[in-house]
Amino acid sequence: EDTFRDVLEKKVRQQFAFLQAEHIWNDVPEVCAEKLNTVVNYCHDYALRHITKAREVLTVLRPKYRMVLVSNFYGNIEAILRDYGLAPYFDAVIESAVVGVRKPDPEIYRLGVKATGCEAKDVTVVGDSYSKYIVPASAIGPCSIWLRGEGWSRADVGELATYEITSLPDVLHYLS
Repeated sequence: EDTFRDVLEKKVRQQFAFLQAEHIWNDVPEVCAEKLNTVVNYCHDYALRHITKAREVLTVLRPKYRMVLVSNFYGNIEAILRDYGLAPYFDAVIESAVVGVRKPDPEIYRLGVKATGCEAKDVTVVGDSYSKYIVPASAIGPCSIWLRGEGWSRADVGELATYEITSLPDVLHYLS
């Protein structure tokens, strides 16, 4: 039932402990706690900004489409979706820790397609990782929309994506 902020705090705390154990970073506990909070708050605020944008897109798409979230996560993605108010947007959640298969294995996308109740050819996969979303999804037949982030160029990838966008709201040009 950990929220995303809880997960962030645990992961950053582990990283800080590693740095201290390796004598790479030897700040006193009060300074460590302050820096930990700074990092966690920064990352959480960043996530919140993107969730706000995603919610706008999901609000447009939800009335028209069955939506399934396919995620490599720790078994608590549904708690995170509830915490951010995103759970109502999804008909199903396929989470790697729950189903026992992780992206980029195409099987996790087969499970996602099955959860939509549609044929693979009638499904669109949207993802920001070419190798973890586009390549395996293409192996089973859905249309795909690659959200190409900064640092990626067309030369870095193949031609498997049906469409390519550079910001999430652009998905509405293809799906709305």
